[in-house]
Amino acid sequence: MARTAPNRLSKISRPAENRVLGLDLRPSKVGFVVLEGPSKSKLVDWGVRTFGPRRNDRQAVATRRISSLLDLYSPRLVVLRRRTGHSVEADHVVIHMIQALRKETKGRAITLRLTDARQVRDFFALHSCKTKQQIATLVAEWYPELAWKLPPKRKPWQSEPYGASLFDAAAAVMIFRNETGHERGE
Repeated sequence: MARTAPNRLSKISRPAENRVLGLDLRPSKVGFVVLEGPSKSKLVDWGVRTFGPRRNDRQAVATRRISSLLDLYSPRLVVLRRRTGHSVEADHVVIHMIQALRKETKGRAITLRLTDARQVRDFFALHSCKTKQQIATLVAEWYPELAWKLPPKRKPWQSEPYGASLFDAAAAVMIFRNETGHERGE
């Protein structure tokens, strides 16, 4: 469960016209960021939620966890980073989760936008970022509140850190902000 400081939670409970929920959906977890403000530049909350190890009920747990994020944050827009897994099984799980998310957002009249790895690469290449580490570092510069969560540089044989999906969710939202003409600091 995400750690939410009391001062942040009090600001979240009311619906906002300009609130965006960024998600990075993976077979066993979801990273999220919540942005708010006229230019979506204020980071309101962030975290990673896991779905548990059992495969037979992972989709149901994922749907509940994502639904609780939608209930808590009441976004007007959800930006989802579409991923391809490392296996057919992982892709299948994520596809079903995306379908459940589409149903949830449609039922709540929330706009859902999808981004993919190519869009992430293209956007961050404009900012001289070629690796996931460089992208995460730039996200931490744009949102200093996340700097303490910045994963250390990893070796090729090391698995990705648990919190990396948080930075992938933030990167997805940055693409949306760029497409709509918003830049950091406006």
